[in-house]
Amino acid sequence: MTINEELTAFRSQFPGCSVMTFADASTGMVLGASAAVRTTQETLDALCLEGRDAVSGQLAQAVSAHFATSAQSLIGVAMHADAGGIKCFVRAPLPAPEMLCFVAGENTAFDDLLNAAKGLLTRLVSEG
Repeated sequence: MTINEELTAFRSQFPGCSVMTFADASTGMVLGASAAVRTTQETLDALCLEGRDAVSGQLAQAVSAHFATSAQSLIGVAMHADAGGIKCFVRAPLPAPEMLCFVAGENTAFDDLLNAAKGLLTRLVSEG
């Protein structure tokens, strides 16, 4: 199964999840994507760049430095709500640079979605 097929299969399990991307957190580059409706590459790129900033940017580094238990810790999950939905960013543990970025509606079961996303990310990173 391709990364895009994996993302589509995963997204279909969560009806409120409208967009899902697999990206490189160090660059914000989209490595794979799935969306419920036609979505431009620019929109996917913007989501991934926002995710990169959320889990690896200056603010993320400052928060991590304050709360981290080790020098290698970074934020693993970040969320941002706006009129377009709730954007979620899940970063793989270091040294892996990958992350998942997704947009979901307010009626989404976020605990279930986040736990499942962590499992998907682990599988995608390990299957490389």
